[in-house]
Formats: sequence, C-alpha cells, structure tokens
Amino acid sequence: MNQINLENYFDKGFDLFKLPDNIIKKLWLILQDTKWIRDPDNTYKSIPIWYNSEGVIYQSQDSGGDRDVVERIYGKSLLEKCPKNIIEIAYNIINLNFFDPLRFFKKQTELKYIHLWNGAEEIPWHMDTVDGSDTLLLIYLTEQTDWDNNWGGCVGLRKELSNEIKHEILIQPLSGNTIVINNANPLVKHRVYKLKNTNINRYTLSLCFNWST
Repeated sequence: MNQINLENYFDKGFDLFKLPDNIIKKLWLILQDTKWIRDPDNTYKSIPIWYNSEGVIYQSQDSGGDRDVVERIYGKSLLEKCPKNIIEIAYNIINLNFFDPLRFFKKQTELKYIHLWNGAEEIPWHMDTVDGSDTLLLIYLTEQTDWDNNWGGCVGLRKELSNEIKHEILIQPLSGNTIVINNANPLVKHRVYKLKNTNINRYTLSLCFNWST
C-alpha cells in the first residue's frame, strides 16, 4: 500500500488513505457484534452500549468552538470501557506500513483516545486536540459505494494562516476512508456536516495516538 505523504502531513497538516480490505472487514464484524443503543444526548444516531457518559454534565457552547473540551470530558474513560478487540485493531491500523515514514522519526505509539459512533452532528471548524495527542485518525464505515453530498455527513479539512485558507478539501465518508491529522499543527481544522439522510448509517472510529522514541 502507499505510505503517508510527509509533506502533506507536516505542511498541509493532514493526509488521506483507504484502509486495506482485511482491516475494513474486521471493523465491519466488530460493528455487527456491537450492541447499539440510542444516544440519550441525541448527539448521534446511536452509540455502542459500552459508551456511557452518565453522570457527566457539560454544557457545550452553541458555536461548538469548545469541542476539544467536550471530547476530553466525555472521552476520559472510553479507553477503559472499550472492548479489547477494538483496541487491538486500533494498533493494527497504526502499525500498517502506511505509517512507516513517521516511524523513521519516532518508533513507539500509544493509543490515548478512542471513540466510536453512528451518525454525524453539525460541528463547525475546530481542532480535536484531545489530551494533546500527536496524531488523530478519523475512520469512516458506510454501506454505500457512492456518496451523495446532499445527504450531509461529509468532513471538511483546511489549513488556515492569518485568516488565509492555504488548503481546503471535502471528504466523503465512504467505507475505509481514513483522515490522518497532524494534531500538533494548530493551523489545521476540520468540520463535520450534519447527516441529513437518517436512513443510512455513517460509522466513525476516532483514534488518537502519541509517538515516542
């Protein structure tokens, strides 16, 4: 498979690739084995039963600009609750040859954050600087072979410097599409468009890793 483009990762702040078919198949098996429940906060279409924010209360800003704070509060214990098979596949993904150019600089990785949900809320431009992690992966799984942007659910990525947009791209959440974000780059932001077609499923697996020597 192709390897991460270091110029994209360090200059633009992000790169894109599609997961290998064997990994996609394993992820679908996990999704099928997961018990999904209605999100009591009505943020998502559904959430895994192991995701539980009970007792955690935080009133997010209407603008969504404090999204990183929300993620830290609600995601603090997700690693402890997450099934081991999902943790295992997270490391399978970061250990793909795709990431070898990053391993030239730092060889060790540690999973710092994990989240899994179905659906997509409207989120304005923001950074997911969860716990200051180095690399953020956003992995999408959908049943459609083609995506209509009118359904919503797409993701925007941009690099902005002094109010000037240097790079901008729109990503469709087709199955296996993976966004790799340099989470240490403060110039890179992304946004999510609300999923308008609620008859379809749009699964997202969010992973944050730290790198060390």
